[in-house]
Amino acid sequence: MHKKIYLLGLISTLSVAILLAVAGLMKPVLMVFFLSKGSYYILFILFFYWVVTLGFYFRANHGTIQGFLRSYGWGMLFIWLLCVFVFISAKPYLRVLNDENSLLSVSQSMVYYKQCDCIIESVRYADVFMPLKSLVPRRPLLFPFFIHLLHALTGYRIANVFVLNFFVLGSLLSLIYVFFKRRLGAVWACTAVLFVAAQPLVVSTATSGGFDLFAVLFLVIAFGALLAFMKAPSAIGFRLLWVNLLMLAHTRYEMPLILVIVTTFLVIFRYVKREYFSSSLIYGLTPLILLPILWHRILAEPPYQQLVGYAPFSLDYFISNSRLFFENLIGSRKIPVAFLINLFGVLGLADLIFLFAKKDWPKNQPQVRFVLIAGSCLLVLWAIVASFYYAVVTNLYCTRYFTVFYILLSLTAVFFLHRVGIFFRRPLYLITLAVILFLISNTASAQWGYTNLLHMTRRHRFVMDFLEKQGWPRFLLIVNTPGQYTCYDYGAIFFSTANTSKAKVLRDYETHLYDNIFVVQEIAYSTLKPSDDMVLDADYQLETLAEMRSQSSGFTRISRVKKPMLKTPMDIQGDLTMLT
Repeated sequence: MHKKIYLLGLISTLSVAILLAVAGLMKPVLMVFFLSKGSYYILFILFFYWVVTLGFYFRANHGTIQGFLRSYGWGMLFIWLLCVFVFISAKPYLRVLNDENSLLSVSQSMVYYKQCDCIIESVRYADVFMPLKSLVPRRPLLFPFFIHLLHALTGYRIANVFVLNFFVLGSLLSLIYVFFKRRLGAVWACTAVLFVAAQPLVVSTATSGGFDLFAVLFLVIAFGALLAFMKAPSAIGFRLLWVNLLMLAHTRYEMPLILVIVTTFLVIFRYVKREYFSSSLIYGLTPLILLPILWHRILAEPPYQQLVGYAPFSLDYFISNSRLFFENLIGSRKIPVAFLINLFGVLGLADLIFLFAKKDWPKNQPQVRFVLIAGSCLLVLWAIVASFYYAVVTNLYCTRYFTVFYILLSLTAVFFLHRVGIFFRRPLYLITLAVILFLISNTASAQWGYTNLLHMTRRHRFVMDFLEKQGWPRFLLIVNTPGQYTCYDYGAIFFSTANTSKAKVLRDYETHLYDNIFVVQEIAYSTLKPSDDMVLDADYQLETLAEMRSQSSGFTRISRVKKPMLKTPMDIQGDLTMLT
């Protein structure tokens, strides 16, 4: 009876997945509809299975919170205090625009409307946030989904993305601590934690609104589930691995390949058994769960956001980007790095590869097979990232692509120091070295000056500092990047919308729907005029409120539209029509 029910469920979910895929391919407008309206519920199903599977796995392995705290309690206290220190020393803010604002905008759509849309224009009517225009999300959806869970608990607020990344950092460091303590002891585990936290890029991604560290966390969780399954194969262990691979597939564009690589190796090594697939409906749901990834790849225009005339991937990019990465490991004028840790890490990585290649390992040893699978996954990730045209480590927007590799170097640095053996009888020296390196790097992490070189980031912070002083957001913002501000629950529209709907905008202003209309423009020093895409119709009379030099060729100006006087009676009862 159980097998019949499972078979019926499998056929049903496969049929639904195939039907949705075919319908979307035949009619793209349906694909947009499915992605917007259906992806949220697909992710909810995946999240539900993930939580339930974690519970079943720990119960099956007789894990208890008391036992965990007895073994790792002091280490956990150290880690979470370290996270607090990191977030105090490096002030959280949105660093990479428009990516991080878009992720928040999708979470906003999820919590307000149970949809997966990227809201790029909005207004506030009667102090209610109302989207005007939305786009298909470009970024994977799992990170916004987790942010939306915090919104559901606390109400929608920007700070929730930093709360999530705080817990992501703590969880990642906790997993690293547990792994190293089991193998090398508490001193080496604390050293590994400090080395990872010493990487300025780790601190930057943790205290920003991006999903890079989130993806690394699920990669580590998936590797941990893989190692546990290979040591003791079981149905519940395979289910835990499978559901974590599905979660990982929704964290970054390239992560679905990890699911393919791991599954292929497990089949080759004969770890996969037919009876595993009858233990849970999650395997039958897999095609449905992966559909949003397919929709994303098809609907993204261009698929890899490449510029016209550029190939998204090439061997030339791979060679150039790889060379730049290793050249900048010891530091650059723009990007701070933990150069001594990176040096130890390169030596440790080279030593690890040499040992693995030289030693005659037993071919059926689970740890050896695990290293082979995990190493293959990391090599594929490196090949993808390094061959991407935009993944230039010295590009101020793109350093985050290499987060997982800087963390890997921190861990292989610990391996190198352990291999050298000079700290075996002097553990206090090891901890002292780790603390010193962390504090030295933390100075650079706290500043993380490279983000201040980003024109868009500087302008955004200038505008946000101004808007936050306005109190309750009963204003409309006219700007060329309104999607950067809709995620704050602000009303924001394009210049083109303001010009084509000027009668409606000015009428709403005149009838007190807005207290103010603010305009953000880039002014060229050579002409003292705004750029062509930031010109407003002459009916908008502006008065300058604030200015800031944003780049060598021009400055940012914030103006206020002068409010027209209400001179004649008018009937606006029931008039809440939207801008078009």
